[in-house]
Amino acid sequence: MYTPYLREKTGTWSFPLTGCVYYPPGLSFEGGDLAIYTDGEDSTPELIKSRENRLVIFDPGKVLHCVQKVTKGTRMAIAINLWDFEPWSLGNGFMVEE
Repeated sequence: MYTPYLREKTGTWSFPLTGCVYYPPGLSFEGGDLAIYTDGEDSTPELIKSRENRLVIFDPGKVLHCVQKVTKGTRMAIAINLWDFEPWSLGNGFMVEE
C-alpha cells in the first residue's frame, strides 16, 4: 500500500517496511485472492488464497500487489503495515494512530 496523497502532492512514493494481511476466522466470501507480482507487473501473479487464520507477510515496496475481484459475499481481512518512519498521511491528518 502506498501513500496516495503524498504521491499526488510531491510525486514521490512512500512504502511501509512490511505489509501484513490477516484473514480471521468466520470468513464467508469467494474470490478476493491476494495477487503478488513477484516477477514484475507484466508477469503472472502469485495468488494467495484467503483462508481462515492465515497471515501473509510481504514487502509492499518491492512487489506490486492487489486483491482480485470478490465473486460472492464481502471480503474481510485485517491489513497491518509496519513503518520504520512516520507515514506522511499520518502526519498530515489522512490517517489516525490508535
